[in-house]
Amino acid sequence: MGSRVSFRIASLSCLIGLVACTSNETENSLEIGVVDELGFRTIESGDQLRYGPGVQGGYWLMPSLRAREISTQALWSVTLFGEDDAVAGGVESGIVSFIEEVDGWKQAPWVGVPLGNNAPELDGTRCRLEIDVWDNERTLAAEVEVLLELEHPLE
Repeated sequence: MGSRVSFRIASLSCLIGLVACTSNETENSLEIGVVDELGFRTIESGDQLRYGPGVQGGYWLMPSLRAREISTQALWSVTLFGEDDAVAGGVESGIVSFIEEVDGWKQAPWVGVPLGNNAPELDGTRCRLEIDVWDNERTLAAEVEVLLELEHPLE
């Protein structure tokens, strides 16, 4: 009887360990960042994120995404909330294309987020950026608080 209980406890421990390992592997599997001369850099809460006028008008935010365990073609939605939690921009649903990276991540170097008509007024404000990416297998989500900085192309 004692060996049966020990076996069941050992089996349960292995099962719990397996579940814990599996859930930890997919944790933080979507990151919001920027790409610069050094490559991808994850945006931390409170970091500045630049936005600017688009070539065809309007104002655009251009973050980068890194993801694990997602198709190279996926759907995505993004919402930018202003200081008063009002929607300041976003995309309800669109297609995002990821490039395979050698380190196991897939990267979308620039994803365009259109901003509302009051975009110039967002300069210097703290906003929350929420992004969801999904395919037939899973949904990944990430959010970060950023300090928006209006970039003037002629400066």
